Parts: sequence; C-alpha cells; structure tokens
Amino acid sequence: MAEVGIVPIPAGSLFHASLPRFDYTDVFGCGFSSQRELKPEDAVRAFFKSAPGWVRFLMALRDRIVGLIGLKTSGDFSEAAFDRFVIAPGNSLGVFHIFAVGPHEIILGENDSHLDFRVLVRLEPDGEAKHRLTVATGVRVNNLLGRLYFIPVGMFHRRIVPAMLRGIVRTLAGPA
Repeated sequence: MAEVGIVPIPAGSLFHASLPRFDYTDVFGCGFSSQRELKPEDAVRAFFKSAPGWVRFLMALRDRIVGLIGLKTSGDFSEAAFDRFVIAPGNSLGVFHIFAVGPHEIILGENDSHLDFRVLVRLEPDGEAKHRLTVATGVRVNNLLGRLYFIPVGMFHRRIVPAMLRGIVRTLAGPA
C-alpha cells in the first residue's frame, strides 16, 4: 500500500486561487504505480466511490445533524448519480461543485452561509507507470455557526483524508 503523508501543495496548483483566504488547510499525498493511463477525472470518481464504510457513516451522521439546522446535506451519491455526473466546471455532485479543472487537477467544493470549502484532487505522472496523488482541503469560516460546525469536523478530518487517499489508490492501482 502506498505511504500517505503530509505534503506541500504542488507548485502551479489552482488551489490557492480558488478562495481568497483559508482558515484551515490540510494536504496529503502519496505515490503509487499503475499500468493504466490515468487522468484527474479518474481520481475524482474514485474519491466519490471508494470512501471507507466508517467515512460514509460519518457523512450520513453529519447529514442528519446539519439537516436539522438547515445546512446543506451531501446529496445523492447513488450509482445512477455517478453515472450521470460529468466532471466539468459548474457541474455538481451533492455538495461538491466543480470550480476548476486543470491538466492535472480538479478543484471541488461549496460555498455556504456557514463556511466555504475547497478540495484539490491532483493526479500527475511521476515516472514510468507511477503517479503522484495529492488531496488538499481548504476551509474558510464565514460565521460563528461555521466555527462551531468545524470543531467536530476538524477533529476527524486529518484521519478521513488519508483514509480516502488510500481508497482512491486502491481503486486506481487495481485492474481497469
């Protein structure tokens, strides 16, 4: 299994330009081998489809709680929704709006009353049959509700992203 660690945001990334400021960021990455030709769109699809069960449970719990106070819930992540989803700026899947698509990366996120967030999914070549995957998250808190909301989210976030990265790698490194 690929070793996941804290990494810098890759030079030339669109990530910093996606919001004027961040109150929270984390960046994780890893290298892995695959004989398949891969694109950032493949990593984004794997991002949505390969979350561990405990992450899906936490998202469902989050949706139940935030739905009670009027915040946006995750939305439809069914197979049919994935099949219809076109990765292009302006399109959305649940709370994940596509803000930018670059040659090696896709910026997803959402703007909401309590906070705005961005997720960088970057997949780039790293030698013959090797790839480098980077996932960064940036959050801008907009008010007290956002600050209170992010306290429990922040406690889990640095565990969720590496687990998501490992799931993405398992999906991308496996057979086509």
